[in-house]
Amino acid sequence: MPPALPEDHPVQLRLLTAALIVLAILSVLVWRGQEAPADSGELHPPERLVLDSLGPNGVMGFSYGLPGKSVHLQRTPADPEDAERLLALGIGERNGALPEPSSVYLWEVSFDDSPEPRLADLDRTALAEQALRDLRLVSEMDAPADLRPFGLTRDGVRLDVLDASARRHRYEVGGLSPDGEKRYLLHRASDRLLLVKGDSLAIFEEDPWALVDGRLLPIDPLSIREIRVEGPDRGLPIKLERRSEDWFIEGSISVPAGTSEVRDFLRRAASLSVDTPTQPDAPQGAALSLLVRDGEGVSARLDFSPLPKGRLWVAHASGELLPARAQGRTFLVERAATELLRVTQDAFLPGASAAADAAPGVER
Repeated sequence: MPPALPEDHPVQLRLLTAALIVLAILSVLVWRGQEAPADSGELHPPERLVLDSLGPNGVMGFSYGLPGKSVHLQRTPADPEDAERLLALGIGERNGALPEPSSVYLWEVSFDDSPEPRLADLDRTALAEQALRDLRLVSEMDAPADLRPFGLTRDGVRLDVLDASARRHRYEVGGLSPDGEKRYLLHRASDRLLLVKGDSLAIFEEDPWALVDGRLLPIDPLSIREIRVEGPDRGLPIKLERRSEDWFIEGSISVPAGTSEVRDFLRRAASLSVDTPTQPDAPQGAALSLLVRDGEGVSARLDFSPLPKGRLWVAHASGELLPARAQGRTFLVERAATELLRVTQDAFLPGASAAADAAPGVER
């Protein structure tokens, strides 16, 4: 006669049966997940960066914006003769991962409606470049026929990236996911819908003109009471003073100046833009200088000196009339920014502006 079974055998049997059922269900789920095709339309999370082919400093250029209204940034080599001076100022970069490791690279920015390239603000561009390199994929799927639920239209915001291998990565930027923490991208070459970290592209939603730093002299022309233009390569200094509402050219004698001529000069001075800010740096042998002072005696001074090739100039800014971000700092500007200071006293005489405008083939 076989030994009697323990009284709790039915309970143990039920527990064992339940465990086997759970294991069977899990095995089926795992098998189904492994067998699901990549193009099934279901989102699944690969662990990779969207632009995983870029590598360190592999972004050579990028564009973003609406068709016909985009901003374009391009990494370009500086003149070799200017390279060491630029590096000493903290401007540009030298990296062996780039095609020309012996060169110092700058960034230039242009716009569809303003195609002339100009120097880009390196700090802002570096943030945008880092955002591209850090763009992390959460999940992806084949793009459905109707993209509107994902905030995507075929004529919407586009993002194009040029890598160091001259390959272009083209995307269309969609809306945020329902939880507000992720954003949709359409990869145009593969027609895949990507879900990426939502904060990765925040910098591309800002005003693109922020990539070209703001005005260096945000002055009110009506508040200025003194102007001085000087430099060893331009002859005698020019000094203008305002008395009441009238301007005078000061020298051995005072000569009345044209109010419209002076205000036009100040208006153009106020539009001078900061291109590439650097670390604080002392002025070195200014070739051209501009000083303006308001009615309370607060002044601003810009000292310009050329780099060896002459196309780029270094501008040192000082004075409390300048915005705090510019005080005591050095900037890189195009030579065209210094044309304003290549004037003579005659340019401030009454009627000089009208005469210059009437002269054929003369650019002011």
